[in-house]
Amino acid sequence: MDGFKAINDKYGHDKGDVVLVTVAKRLSEAVRSFDIVSRMGGDEFVIILQNVISISEIKEICQRIVKLVGKPILLDEEETEVAVTTSIGVSISPFDGETAEELISSSDKAMYIAKNNGKNQFTFCSEKYEL
Repeated sequence: MDGFKAINDKYGHDKGDVVLVTVAKRLSEAVRSFDIVSRMGGDEFVIILQNVISISEIKEICQRIVKLVGKPILLDEEETEVAVTTSIGVSISPFDGETAEELISSSDKAMYIAKNNGKNQFTFCSEKYEL
């Protein structure tokens, strides 16, 4: 998530937890029922897409994630709203690694490219995939 630390610092960990839970629900809504969404820690999540048949399918899911995560989040009954965005790094097995560690490392590198390119977007580790 982009901007989570500032929310946590300004509103406290309880409100930060509201953001984390909301984003986790939105990520689950954005993917298919058989995909896996997991929080790695802090403000980082890992999503495992299974049975992918095309790059365009991955792009569509990433676009849904960016759109859903970017919606305002209501923190409390006083109607305090905050917003976070997401920078997504995409790695694909076996092109970017075969083990979980290799794939996470590759997607992490791609995520930092997305952050450096302005955030609130997704970037593939490589553009040379054949699915």
